[in-house]
Parts: sequence; structure tokens; C-alpha cells
Amino acid sequence: MQKFIKDKLNNFLSKAVTISIIAFISLVLVIAFQSIARASDDRGAAIGDLGGVPVVIPKVYTNLMGYSRDSSFSDKFDFDGGRKNYKSKINRLGFQVRYPDMASLGAGARTGESIFTTTWMRVVISSGDSYGSGGDGFLDRKLDYHLSASRTCKSKCIIYAPMKNDVHGLVGYATTGSGVDIEKRKINFGRGADLRDRNIYVFKGKDGKVLTLIECGNREHDAERCQQYFNLRPDIRAHVQINYRKALLPHWKEIQRLTTELVVGFRVK
Repeated sequence: MQKFIKDKLNNFLSKAVTISIIAFISLVLVIAFQSIARASDDRGAAIGDLGGVPVVIPKVYTNLMGYSRDSSFSDKFDFDGGRKNYKSKINRLGFQVRYPDMASLGAGARTGESIFTTTWMRVVISSGDSYGSGGDGFLDRKLDYHLSASRTCKSKCIIYAPMKNDVHGLVGYATTGSGVDIEKRKINFGRGADLRDRNIYVFKGKDGKVLTLIECGNREHDAERCQQYFNLRPDIRAHVQINYRKALLPHWKEIQRLTTELVVGFRVK
């Protein structure tokens, strides 16, 4: 009887050990496969220093990108982690997103849209060497340039005058002067109108510093473009340009907030 019990006990212990070994091996395999999956998901992600902040940028947001000492954007960037680290200075970052869900551009994403209806926006971020020593004052200098009365006029002039009323919470400046031909604004897309014929919209802080500057062309069609400029300080030492269709101008504040949240979200936790 004792031998029978002993044999049963040994048999049970043997099976228990076998099951434990199998469970352990399975756990190791699961962890290994998860690690491989994560590595696969992260393959192509870019790392670096974006305006003084360490970041991991998913591949879908690295359409156009350049590090310090790169002469230009590259659409075929080498993401070798052995050569890049969190101290590698990012000079430029460019990608396309859709308003308002901020989805990244994928295959077939723009199906059924045209330049007159699209809600896709092009975002370009300048940091590192591209930000420059005077980057903090970029927007004020840009506004001063537009409004400067001392600019040399040759064959024609485009001079800015303040608009009477705010535009979507922005202070507006409209073009005047001998260089403005209002009738040419009505000519078909791409013809006639002077590209300098643009309205300027500005939002300032309590200290009088420019926080947002938007330039919009004055041609009269739905495909006309706006460029919105703002700074990511204090979170990141970088300034942003967003290009979108003029019909999205009323949403400028939300566009700025969503873009800021997206880019700041690249920061390494």
C-alpha cells in the first residue's frame, strides 16, 4: 500500500514539475514574442532632442525630417538607433494630419477629397539649428516686417492697414496700396493675383508679444491657403508652421491646441 501511494505521489510530482516547466517556457515565449512585436511596432520610430526635449516620434509623423548638420529634409531617413540618441538635435520635422481628428496620412486617406474640400493640414516644426538664437522673437519680427512702412517700393507697393473689426478673435491687417488689384483676386486659381496680396491675422498675449500669426491669400476660391505660425515654448523650444485651406481659419485656436498636444505628446515620459 505504501509503495502504491509512493508511486502515485512520485507520478503526481513528476507531472507537476513537467507542467511547471511547460508554463515557464510558455511565459518566456510570450514575453519574447511581445518584445519582438513591440520592436516591430517601434521600427522606424525616430528618437532625438526636439527643442531641448527628448522625444520618440512614431514613423507616421516622420515624413520629412532632418537632424543637425543635415542640409535638407529627407524622405528616406536612416533610423539606425546606434547612430541616433536622445541627444541628437532635430532641426526639422514635417508631416500631414487631418483636422479635427489629427489622423496621420495613410494609404487612401485622401480619397474623395479635392483641394477645395480637403481638411488635411501640413505641419512643419523648426527646432535646433533651424530655430536659431533669435527664435523666441520670430513672430514679432515677422509682424514688424509686414507692417514696416520703411520697406522699399519699386514698381508697386503692398501696405497693410488694420481692419476695423476682429476676425475670429484675431486682429486683422488688410492689404492696400498701388500693388493691390482687387479684380485679379477673382481670376481663376493660379492666375493673375499677386502672391504678396495677403491678409495678416495676429493674436497677442497680455505682454504684447505675438503668440499666433496667420497669413492668408486673398484670392476668392475655397482652395486658397493659410499659413499659421506659433511657438511651442515653454514646453519645447521650437516654432510651428501649419498650412491649411482658408475655410479652416475660424478653427485656428483649436488647430493650434491640437497640434501642440500632438507634438508635446512625443516627449519621453
